[in-house]
Amino acid sequence: MTSASPSPLRGKLAALVAPLSADAPMDVVERHEETLKRLLGDVFERGVTGDDGRAIAAFQRDVGLIMKYKPYAVKASTPLGYSVFLQEPHRGFSFQKHTVRKVEAFHILDAGPGGFVFLCPWSEWERLYEPDRFQRWLDGAPDDAYERFRLEPTVGDVYLITDRETVHTVVGCRIEEFASVSVDVVNRLHDQNRGTTVPAKFTRAHTVAELATLREPAHHRSVDTSGRATTIQPSVSSGVEAHMLVDCPELQATIWKLAPGSTTPVMEVARDRGVQLFVATGTCGVMIGERAELESGSIAPVVVNGPGTTLIAPRLHFAIFNDGREPLAVSMHSVPWRPAIETLDA
Repeated sequence: MTSASPSPLRGKLAALVAPLSADAPMDVVERHEETLKRLLGDVFERGVTGDDGRAIAAFQRDVGLIMKYKPYAVKASTPLGYSVFLQEPHRGFSFQKHTVRKVEAFHILDAGPGGFVFLCPWSEWERLYEPDRFQRWLDGAPDDAYERFRLEPTVGDVYLITDRETVHTVVGCRIEEFASVSVDVVNRLHDQNRGTTVPAKFTRAHTVAELATLREPAHHRSVDTSGRATTIQPSVSSGVEAHMLVDCPELQATIWKLAPGSTTPVMEVARDRGVQLFVATGTCGVMIGERAELESGSIAPVVVNGPGTTLIAPRLHFAIFNDGREPLAVSMHSVPWRPAIETLDA
């Protein structure tokens, strides 16, 4: 009796585990990531069986977050636009605005001393921006003209960018970034990182250790461009809390908090969407498959240990459960998969 031949998809995914898990320059990593995105796009277009969906989920779990090293931060990323940024103290994104419509939410996990968010209307930026003067303010010189757009974040704050007319940055923080597009589509209007180098300490081992120190905030607030904050109220049922951080057509971002022994409802991924899950700490079980498979109880879960991630393909059903002894928090990122994985001309 001969054994069944291995799935072609599993073989193609297996060939990408090592290159996507390796420490390498960002351009090298992104070439391998483009290969992955093309493969996922082809598979998603055809339709995914339960078995292939579990293969994709296990592959993403095994690869983990894809590490991209920048002078100011590690971007621990995924193919669908979810990332964790570990910014260096007093370092952060350039001051930028989007060139195409991109929904982007910054969820503050930790705000270091001096950390800030900057949100400024484009019309005001055009009126006020002087490069040398702005850099002096960034270096610590008082300047009320710029200071009024500086917001001091607290852990759990969510800042949402939905237009092309907001100049924005985050500096000196650790954040979850939920984005509808997985590539840069920005004009860098003031790049304070130009000419700086990537710190030698940035490695996968260092980053995984730092990710393991993250904790999901107990409370979450939506903060508008003026700094007004509104508490995000969760829905609660049977030991499961769902904190909806963002809910719009291009992007849904939810924090699931599960008491020991609890399970989320079974959720269905739409045919045009994909779902990324991130577990900071603890152990998360995910049942993935076609509805009949989940109802039969005959499939094994994909188990994700924090800090870790997994990917749920379009058209499949899934449920998250916590059979550990400690509360579990899972970040869920849901986006239309085509714009999320396609490279846009910025």
